[in-house]
Amino acid sequence: MKRQNIRVFYGKAGHDLGGINVKIKRLERFLPNINKDYNIIYTVDDRIPPSVIRKAKAKGVKIVQNFGGIYHRPYKENYRKYNEPIIDIHNNLADHVIYQSEFSKRAADHFCRTAKENSEILYNAVDTNFFKPPENKEFGYNILTAGFFRFKSRLEPVVRAFAAVVEKYPQARLTIAGKLNHGRGEFDVARAIPSLVNKLKLTDYVTFLGQYRQEEAPLIYRPANLFVHAKYKDWCPNVVIEAMACGLPIVFNDTGGVRELVKECGLGLRVREKEWHLDEVPSLDPEELAVNIMLGLENQIELGKKARLRAVENFDIEAWLNRHLSIFEKFAC
Repeated sequence: MKRQNIRVFYGKAGHDLGGINVKIKRLERFLPNINKDYNIIYTVDDRIPPSVIRKAKAKGVKIVQNFGGIYHRPYKENYRKYNEPIIDIHNNLADHVIYQSEFSKRAADHFCRTAKENSEILYNAVDTNFFKPPENKEFGYNILTAGFFRFKSRLEPVVRAFAAVVEKYPQARLTIAGKLNHGRGEFDVARAIPSLVNKLKLTDYVTFLGQYRQEEAPLIYRPANLFVHAKYKDWCPNVVIEAMACGLPIVFNDTGGVRELVKECGLGLRVREKEWHLDEVPSLDPEELAVNIMLGLENQIELGKKARLRAVENFDIEAWLNRHLSIFEKFAC
């Protein structure tokens, strides 16, 4: 089958930010977005509304859903309402479903309650020739955390743990790369975290980089010596795979899908996994987190080599793209 027979619609550009947009851009380099006369719709969760999909499906267009995850109570008010289009696409419209992790599949089993015969688990991926370590990586004490920080519970324990790390390693530095959420209470990240940094007298040790572009990401990862990912029940975070590809050991919240990615390449901290309907987002214990960060720093060379190897062998973009091509070829016949 020639690639020109595959005409995929991913949705309108600029509809979203973060991980969804990253996946679409990576696919678009491989197969461009077709805005009309397409024969396949590829939607990440509900990026393309069910109403659009339903009309296209009636005309014979095949539907592939990349199922990252689902909203549960702590992450969205009226979360059931926000889940309705994702579940509708999954249960009633998708011809094939790609789950981003085993954890994503378990979430679908719980919320959608409809098994999909045509489905598979396919982890996110990166270009390991673009995301790679510097040639002469030096031992150091630079700690990095990155992403979109929606909750204080994702950053507060990291900052408090870092205070303990600095006591042992005064040369340590923490970089926080990514957008800080503006909101109230648990969502008040943009005000609360800089305030905490100031309160703990860490201003000279912590750098806030703000939101960054994908093209800039390797330049952020390469100076680091360790990556911390404290988000609770994350699905299949691109930032963790990118950090691994850049040879960084991972200290992580050992819940959700992250443990599937990291395995022996980092140090996980378990928290009690709450039921989906409960309000609380459990955060990591700062003292335990500090211990793991210091252990990760001490073993950064060995763990970093393992992380890079695992990323190359399991999460390289070529295998991910080829699998998508196989799925699209099947439906474009």
